[in-house]
Amino acid sequence: MDDKEKSQVREERKRILAARKKQGKKEDPLVQIKFSNLEDPSVPGKPSPPLSFAFGPYLFKESRAEEDGEDTALRDGQRYALPISVVNHLNNLQIPVYARKIDPVTGAMTSYIAGYRNRFACTPVDIGSFEQIVPPPEEPETIKAPAKQ
Repeated sequence: MDDKEKSQVREERKRILAARKKQGKKEDPLVQIKFSNLEDPSVPGKPSPPLSFAFGPYLFKESRAEEDGEDTALRDGQRYALPISVVNHLNNLQIPVYARKIDPVTGAMTSYIAGYRNRFACTPVDIGSFEQIVPPPEEPETIKAPAKQ
């Protein structure tokens, strides 16, 4: 790519990001969470790769040297204040776990989905932030027994 094409790509990116910010952005309440990458967790000597994605009007990306912009990618073990819709989205991403069994009639191996496991976990750090979002349940009315006579 020459410089002219690169500048066109940058301008197109900026236009898309500006349009995305204008796009019906709802004001979701923020929740303090600790992000865990269960798919590729960090181990000593090898950090987990950052997670970059777009969700509605929100963009999480890793900043590179040639790009201008802040680094908003999610990293394993770090704490973030994220909108509740993004937290719900990340907590609901799952992949199937396959298992095999022998067909008693034919003797052939068949695979089936034995269950699902989460890809990521967003654990709330500050429970007080959830209390502001979800009000506590109301006390149910108690039914009084009729008085004995």
